Amino acid sequence: MDTFIHERNQNYKTDKKKMIKSGLERPHTSLSIDKVYKNDNNEDTLYTEENEVKEQTNLHFQTIAGAINCEKDLSQHPEWQEQYQPKRDI
Repeated sequence: MDTFIHERNQNYKTDKKKMIKSGLERPHTSLSIDKVYKNDNNEDTLYTEENEVKEQTNLHFQTIAGAINCEKDLSQHPEWQEQYQPKRDI
């Protein structure tokens, strides 16, 4: 039992992800995406190259909600400018 406590404490210091996964006691599941099918403007494309699959998967999850994660122009929203300034107390 002491061994497991020591391992948990060590993971807390060096590998928090492993510590949390261990505490949740859930089986490890993973998803492997090796192909991406896309239909743009009635043109079918099947991506199978690893770098293309990663790029298309990333693009999908960035745009699924309707916007790409990028720099925002706050000049049209002055009420939010103060909120996005660097915080001195962090």
